Amino acid sequence: MLDADESWRQVRDAARIAMHAGKSFWSMKIGREYRIQLVEDDRIVIQRLRGQPTVLTRSAVARAVDLLNQANGGVGRRTLLPKVAREAVFVSLHPRLRWSDDLNRIEVVDSSGAPVIYKDFGQAPNDDPTELQEFARRVRAGQRRFRENLLNLYGARCAITDWGPSEVLECAHILWHSDSGLNDTGNGLLLRSDLHTLFDAGLLRIHPSRLVVVLDEVLEGTPYWELNGAPLRPRVDGSQPRLEYLEARWSSSRGAG
Repeated sequence: MLDADESWRQVRDAARIAMHAGKSFWSMKIGREYRIQLVEDDRIVIQRLRGQPTVLTRSAVARAVDLLNQANGGVGRRTLLPKVAREAVFVSLHPRLRWSDDLNRIEVVDSSGAPVIYKDFGQAPNDDPTELQEFARRVRAGQRRFRENLLNLYGARCAITDWGPSEVLECAHILWHSDSGLNDTGNGLLLRSDLHTLFDAGLLRIHPSRLVVVLDEVLEGTPYWELNGAPLRPRVDGSQPRLEYLEARWSSSRGAG
């Protein structure tokens, strides 16, 4: 069970840190950007970069916590709070909330990041192997569609080297999936498996304005160095990953995955 007062303190304190750091938040489905404009004892003012500010209040957080507790730890997207900006910021700031893999639910998690309540099994997962396998398939559905979409967009070729076949290619999230929950194609790159590893480690980056590969100096003298400065291949429809995601990744010292 979540505690309303503790939840508000956690969200308010995290909002202050995010405001001073200039951190952006993103709506999961439509990719709108928000930032914290003001934090007071009983309210957080959220700036919508393409609209008027909105306010997340202490009382709204209390109602959201009550709803989550009544719903056994999971609710549908856009049912927790009435405004997308408030819901996106609240879930991002609360240390025990996350988006489900298909981005359609908000779930309470424990300290390890595992869901506290499994919606399919009540208080604990059923030990029947068949049911567990079915549950796992549903959890992985978002990742599977993410891969299928990127394979189609890149013609089953690596976004950097133009290599195939699909068996040697992996889907890399530009922004951490565990942080953003984003499985939309704007947050993805189709990469050769070894390049995905380098991307996750921060040794291979994509310059957000020039759209070229930038390698860490530790790779100089290796066969990978020939990729330094290589252009990012456009997709079959001429598109590229979302610029704001690439910019956020570029400015971050942390990998994605």
